[in-house]
Amino acid sequence: MAKKLVFIVTHGPDEAEKVTVPFTMAVACQATGAEVAVGLQGAGAALAEKGAADKVSFPGCAPLKELFSVFFSYGGKMYTCGPPLDARHIASNRLIEGVEVVHAEAFAELYIGADNILVY
Repeated sequence: MAKKLVFIVTHGPDEAEKVTVPFTMAVACQATGAEVAVGLQGAGAALAEKGAADKVSFPGCAPLKELFSVFFSYGGKMYTCGPPLDARHIASNRLIEGVEVVHAEAFAELYIGADNILVY
């Protein structure tokens, strides 16, 4: 049975290292057969906006846009918290494809079902 991992990303596109590293690790875990979900919370919710990842890169890592593509191709699930989107005036029609807007209850279910939760 595959391990279930949840990565929580709390930083936004202006902090390239702090958002690139968790997605690099998430994709690496997927490559080993783990089932991975990513939760975007707080400032991390801004990563869900179309175009936000396009120019984010950190030396030695794949660009964030590429990591997103690989993450989704491996079947990764990405969730974002609704209130931080509202606070940043990001409407649901401006989100990248594959991101689901959820609230605390859905995150709680992810946490309860995870073998490990990693917070960045």
